[in-house]
Amino acid sequence: MARTLLLTQLLPLCIGLGVRGWRPRLAARLKKPADRLVTVLNLIVVGLILALHFRLLTEIRPLGFAGMLALLLASLTAGSIASGPESGRRKALAFTTAGRNAGVSLVIAAASFPGTSAVTAVLAHALIQTIVLALVALGWGRWASAGAVPPRGARS
Repeated sequence: MARTLLLTQLLPLCIGLGVRGWRPRLAARLKKPADRLVTVLNLIVVGLILALHFRLLTEIRPLGFAGMLALLLASLTAGSIASGPESGRRKALAFTTAGRNAGVSLVIAAASFPGTSAVTAVLAHALIQTIVLALVALGWGRWASAGAVPPRGARS
């Protein structure tokens, strides 16, 4: 499990930080293609997960999905409140808090509880988290590009 986490989480992070630190121009040039690659890979992974685990995901009761959504919204709110008044920091902390460790939790659940409903629950939460955070990011991006003020209750 530790090896998987090192290879999938820590190694890419260290490579990215190293390139940005030692070759900032190269990092700037690679940012847009890397962002596109990440988007495509995420869409492929979500599609594969839905296709391969659809039956298991349909077995989760609506109350379970509501609980997952409530946890995600509470995490977004907690990160936003804890960040303080600076707008850029608020968004970053809200997303970091809400999106924290989905990949790590999937690795741990799959290694510790293979073939159980625990893996399905973690998978469902990761999917909800990914989809909802993508929609929130799109909304915030559109408000920012339009120069509009987000609706009351939405933190910027």
